[in-house]
Amino acid sequence: MSSSPQHRNRASVLEALRHAASTFASHRALVLLLRSVKYFVAAFIILCIADAVAHFAADTRLGLILLWGGIALLLGMVGLVIACFARPKADEMAQILEKREGKLGSKLTNILELHGQAEDDQLAPLTRDLAQQAVTDATREVDTSELATIAKAPFLKRESKRAALVAVLFALLPLLLGEPGRRQFLRFLQPHGDHPPLSFTWLQISKPVYDGLEIIYGEDTRVEVSVKGHLPKEIVLTAEPVEGDGPARTIPMTTRGDGLFVAVLENIEQPLRLTALTTNERSRSKHRHLSVLLNPRIEDAWVTVTPPAYTGLPSHEKPFRFTGIQALEGSELTFRLQSNRPLGKGTLVATPTEGAPVEVPLQPEPGDKKNHALAKLVVSQSGRLHFQVRDEGNRAAEDETSSSLTVSQDLPPSLSFLSPQEDSFVVDSHEFEIEISGSDDYGLRALRILPAVAENHLSPIEETLSGIGPKRHNLKSTVRLADLGAQPGDIVTFFAEAIDNCPDPHLTRTKMRRLEVISEQQYQEFLRKQADVAQIAGAYEELLDRLNSAVQRQEELAQEMAELANAAEERELTPEEKERQEQLQQAQEQLNSELREVAQGMEEMAQQTPVYDFEERLHEQLQQIAQKIEQSVAQNEQSASPNSSPSEMAKAAAEQHDRLAQNQQQGEDEIREPLQDLAAMHELIKDINHFMALYEEQQTLAEQTARFEETTDLSSADRMSLKEMAGRQREVASALQQLQEDLKRHADAAEEDFPKAAQSARDLAEAIGDDNLPGLGRTSSQSMLRGEGSDSHSQATHLKEEMEKYLSECGSCQGSGQSELDQYLQMAMGSQPGQNFQQMMDSLCFGMGKQGGSGMGSGGSMATGIMPGQQMGLMGGRALIQGPIGRALAGGPGSQGRFGTPGTEVAKVDGTEADRGSTHSTRSTSTPESQGLLQEYQNLTEAYFRTLTQSKDESAP
Repeated sequence: MSSSPQHRNRASVLEALRHAASTFASHRALVLLLRSVKYFVAAFIILCIADAVAHFAADTRLGLILLWGGIALLLGMVGLVIACFARPKADEMAQILEKREGKLGSKLTNILELHGQAEDDQLAPLTRDLAQQAVTDATREVDTSELATIAKAPFLKRESKRAALVAVLFALLPLLLGEPGRRQFLRFLQPHGDHPPLSFTWLQISKPVYDGLEIIYGEDTRVEVSVKGHLPKEIVLTAEPVEGDGPARTIPMTTRGDGLFVAVLENIEQPLRLTALTTNERSRSKHRHLSVLLNPRIEDAWVTVTPPAYTGLPSHEKPFRFTGIQALEGSELTFRLQSNRPLGKGTLVATPTEGAPVEVPLQPEPGDKKNHALAKLVVSQSGRLHFQVRDEGNRAAEDETSSSLTVSQDLPPSLSFLSPQEDSFVVDSHEFEIEISGSDDYGLRALRILPAVAENHLSPIEETLSGIGPKRHNLKSTVRLADLGAQPGDIVTFFAEAIDNCPDPHLTRTKMRRLEVISEQQYQEFLRKQADVAQIAGAYEELLDRLNSAVQRQEELAQEMAELANAAEERELTPEEKERQEQLQQAQEQLNSELREVAQGMEEMAQQTPVYDFEERLHEQLQQIAQKIEQSVAQNEQSASPNSSPSEMAKAAAEQHDRLAQNQQQGEDEIREPLQDLAAMHELIKDINHFMALYEEQQTLAEQTARFEETTDLSSADRMSLKEMAGRQREVASALQQLQEDLKRHADAAEEDFPKAAQSARDLAEAIGDDNLPGLGRTSSQSMLRGEGSDSHSQATHLKEEMEKYLSECGSCQGSGQSELDQYLQMAMGSQPGQNFQQMMDSLCFGMGKQGGSGMGSGGSMATGIMPGQQMGLMGGRALIQGPIGRALAGGPGSQGRFGTPGTEVAKVDGTEADRGSTHSTRSTSTPESQGLLQEYQNLTEAYFRTLTQSKDESAP
């Protein structure tokens, strides 16, 4: 090939045409693609609309979007093929260029034809040369650099703008359509993504609030779905396992009426994907995922407490809340834990307060209860329990659970004396019961009482309890002093021991209980000092009152039987009347039994040793009345047998009433009236004794204040001493005031039978008032309170001197009282004077405060007040009861007496179950010790009696 200029020109034209053809093909492919953009966008929108209507499945959407993308890819490949391989030929390109650019005319076509002739070897050389020259000339006229520009697509910019606009609108369309549009676009862009289809019902899972909420294994959770738009009738919740092949659960949801649907997912054991759907599945919510926390957690726990075998207590299971547990030492604790996860091997660590920790395996419970674990521990010390739980995958609980452990000890038994309840005097002829009460928290093994007489130890009284032993047990024994060899003056001592059933036994021992033995004579002297005629009369009155009540009931029975007898004479008795007759017969039998008891009580009363000599006559009257009652009852039973007619029964009842009424009248005349008169006289004697005792107390106060007579500057101790004496002085003043009233009242009561003694009492009462002895006492008390030593002494001495003036009057009153008493006993009772007056003079039960006072304790203990803090009862002898006589002399039923509640038994020295009341049970019995108390009391009373006697003798004319 020639490299001449003509040849180069031809080559440049051909190269320009090829380059133009390439540009043309590229632009044609690009225009094709740009024009197809709107169709692809339209196709995508059509797919979205179709999906909004048909709700394509994810795979369908994936296929459609792949098809849509495939077509786009195919179109791109077609464009590439067109651009690369569908380029027009030189002559075709020349025609295209000549059509687009008119000034080219047919130059390009002519150049190509001439170029063909120039290259045709069949033509003549000249022809070819001419053709080449023509090509060269034509080429000079064509600007080959503009051919590529002319080959470009004329509408490329327009198509580009249109395609760009469509693309921008397509991109802005999700924003313009809002959430539904974005969701619909995403359904195709992410076919398997969580994009619910477009619907008129908008469902949203509002609880759990966020995705991936962690739920504890096995627990429940509440799911709430809010609805916007059209409100469906029903919504279901599907829970699909995220891991594993388990089936999905479908749960109907309940509506609350405010666009909120609720459901509860129970027993969640694996991660779940939640979806809310309408029943036609046309609407669904976005998914909500739940995660599961697989660490084990204790949901519930129980503990079985098995006490030691010696306690005899059964095992018992109870809920365990990890707030603390208490058990007896040696108990076995079996813990049963329930977890939310299947459990593996764990550990129970017991950390005692002292010593090394103890580890116990926490094993899964045998059987199909995989969520349960057991651990057994025998407790010996208090401490803390730590539960380390692991599941079957060896995952440990996030939080370690612990609890306190309190181990209690078996306490020693409790032991107390029920009888005697206190240190006491006991009459040598008395037979009494000694009883102890033992108790233990788990069981008693043995109880025993260890007696001794005058330090001679006797055989114990004991009882061994078999088996586990009772928790509470009493040991009782009857004690006869004669069998023990005890004599008056001896000290009988008892103490008791109790042993429990613990493997390492505990022993409890009481303190010593002491009984001082006294003779019957000593008892009578003791009782005269403690009691008065009014209290002695109470027992007689109680018997007479029982007889009076029986007489009244007998009268009522006689009247009812008489009515039945009259009815029986007129007609045959009705069934009701016959039944009433049987009831009356039974009532008569019951009354006869009670009458025998009254007679027996009178006989027993008559057998008691008299406290006063005049009681011998009263005992004779009681025996007579008792015999008459026995005879009357026997006669009644003989006259009115069960087969007797109504008239016979009425006659027997009336006759018995007449006999009993005579006995009743005898008792009133021969017993009650004399006792009432003697009690009134005794009150006057006691009032005189009371005045003498007050005088001695005032004399003591005068002597004790003497050391302050010359002292002007008192120390604090001196002032305290005077303050204490002020209280005693005030008590003397109050007692004098009360004594003045008592003298007048008692004088009125004794006026009829003892006029001289009554007048002497009135004179003494008037003297107390005229000389204002209570006022002098109160003035002295005020000086003592103010700490005025000199005034206190002078005023206390003045009161003592004023009282001393009337000692002679007291002796005169006693002398007239004794003569009148002797005369009364002879005339009214036919009894010899005896020692009645001296016996009445022995009484100290006038109650004058702390000094020299005495009185009756509750529950039958006769107590002395000689020594502060000491008090001893008396066992044996008779009961003292305050009856109507005592209440009348005390000022009426509401009076405050020294001897108990009006109308009740004020002293009963023979204890009974009812008298014991409630006994405090303690680990040791505490009683005051009182050796030789009786002797000290006798010395004081004898000295006091001598004072009264001397005063009487000195005042005698």
